[in-house]
Amino acid sequence: MRRFGSDVTVIDRNDRLAHHEDDDVTQGLHALFKDEGIEVVLNARIKGISGKSSDQVQVVFGDGGREKTIEGTHLLVASGRTPNTKNIGLELAGVELTRDGYVKVNERLETTAPGVWAVGDVTGGPIFTHISFDDFRVIRDNINGGNHVTTGRQVPFCMFIDPELARVGLSERQAQDRGIAYRMFKIPMEAVLRAFRDSSRSRPLKLSI
Repeated sequence: MRRFGSDVTVIDRNDRLAHHEDDDVTQGLHALFKDEGIEVVLNARIKGISGKSSDQVQVVFGDGGREKTIEGTHLLVASGRTPNTKNIGLELAGVELTRDGYVKVNERLETTAPGVWAVGDVTGGPIFTHISFDDFRVIRDNINGGNHVTTGRQVPFCMFIDPELARVGLSERQAQDRGIAYRMFKIPMEAVLRAFRDSSRSRPLKLSI
């Protein structure tokens, strides 16, 4: 939306964007936002929202002990997802839910009802298309007499920013927290062929092993 000419403000309750990622990754993300002219408000606590999105909306939040208000035409709330499992009769089939409303499954993706399996986002696993496809392979193999489980599978994580962020396995921070030895090297983003093709700004690319 910023590239279309809109003023954009990102409000985050944490002390940095994508706070689960390594520090240098989030620093790069902040730099990208700054280059794009996107304003970032951190450590914010939402106190009130009024108006109608697509018309006029006001967001009131606490920032460092002070109360501030942002006005705009549209509001996008990114606060997670809620499974659509309530009041659809799953209990009649003997399918139990978790406390968060996801379908309860074991490592073979079997539900609590014999002969009933669950796949994809509704199981509460990582919300990626490639996870749903791998869930299909697990169920397919098990229906055909195999013993395919989801335990210990490596899940590629991706965030569709520009340029995209992707990783698989432990991050550098997770390896440090667990006392796991690792090797790391960095190359400038301009050395990546796609970045060279797109004439993107130079950003570090980090790989941890």
